[in-house]
Amino acid sequence: MNPRPLPHLLTAAALVLEEAGQLPPLIVAMTPGAGLRPPVTLSPATNLPAEEQHALVHAIARAHRWSAQPLSLADGWSTKGAVGGIRVEVMSAPGPSADGKVLRHPDASTAAHAALLRGLLDWAQALGDGVRELDVMEEAEGGAGLWALVRVKESVLESVLAEHAVMRVPAPHGWSGYRAEGVLPTGHRLMISI
Repeated sequence: MNPRPLPHLLTAAALVLEEAGQLPPLIVAMTPGAGLRPPVTLSPATNLPAEEQHALVHAIARAHRWSAQPLSLADGWSTKGAVGGIRVEVMSAPGPSADGKVLRHPDASTAAHAALLRGLLDWAQALGDGVRELDVMEEAEGGAGLWALVRVKESVLESVLAEHAVMRVPAPHGWSGYRAEGVLPTGHRLMISI
């Protein structure tokens, strides 16, 4: 499987959200490198109640005319398809933290999430092939709104930190690999990791 440029993944993810209408808070994970994972995966915020998590999968399946299937090893659902030649998978698998305590930021919505994805196209192009994964998510526990986590290859870490870091974290920082906090060109919070 060939690697897909990150801007293509951002565009495909934005289209999925735009077609699905208003959804509960979610995480969009984009992996540009070739691998076993689909290049774009969507999942509900982990603290959403099970019924909202499953509703997210079904709403996207309906909007794109994909079939929704129950998971065989967990209480959850999945759907998958392609948008613009990009494989997309959506899955819900509620865990013990799915307690329903969701505080949504007033500026966070599915439309705002899609707009953020589109607003990162030039930025992603400038990052080039140094990105291992980009997650754009909504913080639903504290109502902090939309933010992103970029995982970069160690070879480009210093240049990314020089460009985007506003606060560095001393390495090593436990298991997480977090190296800095920054600000996206859209003004949203950015965490930088390896």
